[in-house]
Amino acid sequence: MNDFYIWINQNPIHVSEDVYKAYWKGNRKERYFAESDIHNHVLYYDALDTDETNGNDIFQDEACIPVDEQVIQNMEISKLKNALAMLSPFDHELIFRLYFDGESLRSIAKDKNMALSTLHYRHKRILKQLKNAFKQYVALICSTNSSFRIRFIHLNLKVSKNVQNKTHKNGVIALTNRILIRSLR
Repeated sequence: MNDFYIWINQNPIHVSEDVYKAYWKGNRKERYFAESDIHNHVLYYDALDTDETNGNDIFQDEACIPVDEQVIQNMEISKLKNALAMLSPFDHELIFRLYFDGESLRSIAKDKNMALSTLHYRHKRILKQLKNAFKQYVALICSTNSSFRIRFIHLNLKVSKNVQNKTHKNGVIALTNRILIRSLR
């Protein structure tokens, strides 16, 4: 009868014939995949690791928003949609035209035959109303995320620079950031 051993940490371990065969079958399978990778010129990111950098970080998409920020952004958009649903049709249209269509208060006032000061007052009132809807949400996020205030101020400045070329999503982000920043004051 043959004795079967597997070497683990430079020590021979006595095992049954079935365990021995299963071990070497798995070992051969690993070698097959390694040989296949070499033959197919597959390079793993881990092979690019150095003391200073991680191989995976070399190919990271800089334009991609991190997952945690995407989650927070989606929560904000959901909260904003709920808050906008509570507005009157006129207020909703005003906010939509300002933040999503990129129109100015002056052009809306001219279109609606209203005084600019009236629209300006309504705009401030709507933002205050939305701010109140966001207060509880802001308190929750601020307690869990210390960089919250800096992140939203930065995003607001970045998005508001390009008011004329807003997409629908940027309009949501700009409006959300404006309300959130007002909530932090």
